[in-house]
Amino acid sequence: MAEKIKIKELPHRLEPYSHEYKEQCFVAWYSAGRPKKTKLWLEATPEDEFGRKPPKQTLQNWRNEGWVIRADELDAQASMKVDEALVSQKVIMLKKQAKLGAKLQEMGMEYLEDHGFDSSSSAVSAITSGVRIEQESRGLSETVRKVASMNSDEISENVAKLLGRLSHKDAAEIIDVDPVPDKEEE
Repeated sequence: MAEKIKIKELPHRLEPYSHEYKEQCFVAWYSAGRPKKTKLWLEATPEDEFGRKPPKQTLQNWRNEGWVIRADELDAQASMKVDEALVSQKVIMLKKQAKLGAKLQEMGMEYLEDHGFDSSSSAVSAITSGVRIEQESRGLSETVRKVASMNSDEISENVAKLLGRLSHKDAAEIIDVDPVPDKEEE
């Protein structure tokens, strides 16, 4: 009966790649932009602890065993973080505009209190503009914040409600009733 060779007795070239090394290869592939050409990817792949790089077929097998799905999930997470940052920036901008609107109102009121109603309409204009800017900015910042916190089902439900308020003709113009054919069907 033949003796089983223990893995530790195998030469380094036959040693299986470690989970940590496979992870390093995934990071190299993902960081390189998920290249489809294995040659580009192989250049970015580090050597393992034995100074080896896996052959192209091994890398392709690893990629096909879940790397693409994992990379898609990471891309989706990155996209969500970018969206969150954009929403936060928009809310900050709208809050600044609301403060500016309130300040314009205050300045206009101070001018009217000091000088009364005269031929100068700039104070009244400042108050009116300030009120409008503040109302629009505060309302929009709240709307942005609410929409950003909704999940896709809640957004779909709200869109359906809004479309229900439109006339049938207006809704038909917004919604493309003809399905878009798949590329394979064309």
